Amino acid sequence: MLERWTASERHCSRPEPVSVRGLDAVLLGRPLADQCQPQYVVRLDADTLAIITDNGGYRGNAAPPSGVPYRPIEDIGHLVDWIQAELPRVELVPGGPPATQG
Repeated sequence: MLERWTASERHCSRPEPVSVRGLDAVLLGRPLADQCQPQYVVRLDADTLAIITDNGGYRGNAAPPSGVPYRPIEDIGHLVDWIQAELPRVELVPGGPPATQG
């Protein structure tokens, strides 16, 4: 599932296998306007992926630069801990808008 999702998404950097809190993950660059945001695709279990996009680092056209640096992977690990703790309380159901390519 992790490999299929990674292959189907647009990205602006080569997928890089990483480990987040001991879990298999892939680090991608997600294209957005004129930037390449880090996006972590983390396999929580055999049926569940967490997709975490780091929105930091964008400076836009502001002067002086006002962006924040992208977070270290340890901070992403804290988010994964929180997701794992909260996920049992969330009812996951299929649905949402149809998937689009491109």
